[in-house]
Amino acid sequence: MAAARTAEAERRRADALAELDRAKTTFFSNVSHEFRTPLTLMLVPMEDLLAKPATELGSESREALTLARRNGYRL
Repeated sequence: MAAARTAEAERRRADALAELDRAKTTFFSNVSHEFRTPLTLMLVPMEDLLAKPATELGSESREALTLARRNGYRL
């Protein structure tokens, strides 16, 4: 009888952990989507600016945009 209770408790614990894992996956999927949309709206204009000739964009601006673009892609 004790073994049956232990097995049932383990099954309930495994079910709870599986549900927690599903909730975590759903949460991170939603957060990832919410970040990607605004990042895309920011990264595309950065790409456009960086595509301009070096003479049209100062070196400090180019460095700042390059850094921002790199960090945006890391996210």
